[in-house]
Amino acid sequence: VIITCGPTISGFAVSSGCVGSTITINGTNFYNITAANVTIGGTAVTSISSFTSTQIIAVIGAGTTGTVSVVALGGTATSAGTFTVNSLPTNPSNPTSNSPQCNPPGVTLTRVGTVPANEVWYWQTVSLGTDTTNSGNTYTATASGTYYIRAYNTVSGCWSSGQGSLAV
Repeated sequence: VIITCGPTISGFAVSSGCVGSTITINGTNFYNITAANVTIGGTAVTSISSFTSTQIIAVIGAGTTGTVSVVALGGTATSAGTFTVNSLPTNPSNPTSNSPQCNPPGVTLTRVGTVPANEVWYWQTVSLGTDTTNSGNTYTATASGTYYIRAYNTVSGCWSSGQGSLAV
């Protein structure tokens, strides 16, 4: 006779997270876990990064705030508490530049659009960067390459999934 106890959820490492980041779910009896078996607010997670019998690390999809459920051998576990899925800021538009682009001491890049409340747009020198050094209306590029502008939500801590860019 094989007795299979159902899963239990004892909690999460944090109570909120950004789309694309991970949620760590602690509990017991997590077996045969797939992304379809783990939901937040009724929406399946994007993927499973790893799992053991006592912990699941899953990538948060574009779901809704709600309880966390895990379906495993022996049944379904639903969390007592809720998990908040933070939406991502909108990607900024491509910046503009002054002409000509060979003008010393550098090329001035200018952001386009209005920064929404609770957001800061940061200039980046690498795609999908997270540098919080430069947030001005303009940025002076002193070397050729592609420059980026990316949104950061100061309340949720989420970065935009993309960015505006301009090659100089």
